[in-house]
Amino acid sequence: MMIGLHNPARSAVHGPDTQGARVAQAEVERGTWRRAIHDFKRQLITEALVQSGGNRTRTAKALGLTRHGLIAMIRHLKITVPPPPRA
Repeated sequence: MMIGLHNPARSAVHGPDTQGARVAQAEVERGTWRRAIHDFKRQLITEALVQSGGNRTRTAKALGLTRHGLIAMIRHLKITVPPPPRA
C-alpha cells in the first residue's frame, strides 16, 4: 500500500495539488524531510528542557512522553543536557 500526499477534499475545491506533492516527494528523496523532523524534535525537546530547568520528568510530562522515552530521544538526537543541580 502506498501512502500519498493527495487530499481528495482539497482536489474537489482547488483542483489536484500535483506541484505540492512533487515538491514534497523531492524533499523526502533528498532527505530534507528527515532532517527537518530531526531538527524540529531536537529544538522542541531542548526548549522544553530549558523551560523546565533541565528537569527531565517535567519535560517528559509537558511533551506527553514517558521519562524513559524522553531520555531515549535525548540520546538519539544527541542533545546535551546539563546535570540536575545537587540539593
